[in-house]
Amino acid sequence: MAEATGPVDRRAALKAKSRRAILDAAADLMTRRRTAD
Repeated sequence: MAEATGPVDRRAALKAKSRRAILDAAADLMTRRRTAD
């Protein structure tokens, strides 16, 4: 069980990190578009 939780947690953390990166990129685009207007 301990062996299984490692990769799963790492995968979950990676997914969360990538999701946050996407959200950050989207927010950056929105702010840029707002400042451009």
